[in-house]
Amino acid sequence: MAIPAGRGSGGEDLPGQVSLGQLADVTRGSIDISLQDEDILIPRVSGSIEKLGTPIIIGGSQTSWPGNPDTFIHIRVSRVDVLFPRYLYYLLMHLNQSGQFQRIAQGSVQQFIRVRDVEAIALRLA
Repeated sequence: MAIPAGRGSGGEDLPGQVSLGQLADVTRGSIDISLQDEDILIPRVSGSIEKLGTPIIIGGSQTSWPGNPDTFIHIRVSRVDVLFPRYLYYLLMHLNQSGQFQRIAQGSVQQFIRVRDVEAIALRLA
């Protein structure tokens, strides 16, 4: 189940709306990924539902993985002409604080977020 963000009554996309996956590379974390400034990490696995989905932006002194890369979703904005990474970070903070990631979490003992659900986050472009 994707995070809803403005679909028409028939389920169609509204004009000016794209998915995050169209503007950014969203992948499961890997030790093979070299982190760059303004990459965003989202903890995808957590024993605590409160920590699930809290975004981390890479930059300044934070240049290495903050834990096991396999437990994160890695986001690198590929269309910086359309979406600023810092703006995306604050949008993801809002989604997390409003409980959206907790609503889409899967699993009973260990909660997790799927990469495809993050890719499907709908963004309205104005």
